[in-house]
Amino acid sequence: QQQQHQQLSKNKQKARATKGNNDVPYSHPLLVNTLKGHTGEILSIDVSPNTRYLASSSDDRTIRVWFLKDVKEKNLKHLRTNVDYDHCTLVKFTPDSKALVTCLYEENRLRVYRIGKKNDGAPVSLTQSDDFPKHHSATIITLDISPTGKFIMSQSNDTKIILWSIKGHLLADIDTSQLKNSFAAISACGRFISSSGFTSDVKIWEVKFQKRTGDFDGVKPVMKLTGHTGSIRSFSFSQDSSRVVTVSKDMTWKVYNIAVEYDKDQDAKLILTGTYVKKGKPDEVKVATDRNAMAIAVATHGDIQLYSGHDSSLVETMREAHTTRITRMMFDQDSKYLFSAADSRIHIFYNRVGYVATIENLVSKIPTCKNSGIKERMKDQISEAKQVLKSMKPVVTKSTK
Repeated sequence: QQQQHQQLSKNKQKARATKGNNDVPYSHPLLVNTLKGHTGEILSIDVSPNTRYLASSSDDRTIRVWFLKDVKEKNLKHLRTNVDYDHCTLVKFTPDSKALVTCLYEENRLRVYRIGKKNDGAPVSLTQSDDFPKHHSATIITLDISPTGKFIMSQSNDTKIILWSIKGHLLADIDTSQLKNSFAAISACGRFISSSGFTSDVKIWEVKFQKRTGDFDGVKPVMKLTGHTGSIRSFSFSQDSSRVVTVSKDMTWKVYNIAVEYDKDQDAKLILTGTYVKKGKPDEVKVATDRNAMAIAVATHGDIQLYSGHDSSLVETMREAHTTRITRMMFDQDSKYLFSAADSRIHIFYNRVGYVATIENLVSKIPTCKNSGIKERMKDQISEAKQVLKSMKPVVTKSTK
């Protein structure tokens, strides 16, 4: 806790030092909007599963829920609630988008907030609900919720991962044996949990539930993602859970195919490797991928680098998108937008890179496809991607740096 207090104090000093810079509007051809309202450093964001809302938490002791009905609107409407005597370092929507699970900094425990809504579904209030029991002795650094709604995962910066029932009952206490955890995530299918740490691999476990009763039935290690030469700081699942994108201190990012028969001892397959441009501390690097792993976003301090998941090329760079280190970055469920948070602002960018890479990937596969039905589906997907691109601003010239 003491180390995190010291880091938080440093972040606040940086935020005050860069307050003037925050008043200068950021501009980029892919920028859709910038959300302002927080007065402290934004520590976490999450897009709701129904893509209607964006939640954010900050060390200004507030949680906000932004309405994404029209992301281009200059001043997006939002709800705000204060966190008494504490602040939330992590925030995550439940699968039904009706509640938020958060992590309290001082208490080092999870707390649930209910979202009150009108008859038309519009949120009107955030109300504190339940606090989970305290089980982590080290600082909680990651929070995720299974899309199936069956369990919640919290990870601390020692070697512990805890699985909870949706009502806050302890399901499992897992030792990752990774010396010091750095990140964890649940796959989009809700079947796998995964963790990275000081070691150069990602460990993946299968979470089992009984088919007849639905009761929790244990956790089983199923595979490791290997190939990096430095510790992995962040990773991201594709929406169909067949791909995992990792980023390491070794200056590379990698894409793995995990759609393998692991019960027959098949290993995950490395299918793509790229090199990112270093900026800031190696521990600060983060990665996010869209639903098809066609856009790879790498955050280095306040910069965002966008790579093609088709050929690993660097397509776009948002230089100094933020004045301090980026704390969270993610794509929405539809993969139309990329969200980034740092300092006191949230940027929303078009995911033009992902749609262009998707078209390139499909076009390259059509000539060798012998199934007429699959070929027609590919053509339809190309047409759909082109329609989405028409609604986006023109992208700037491809970067060579």
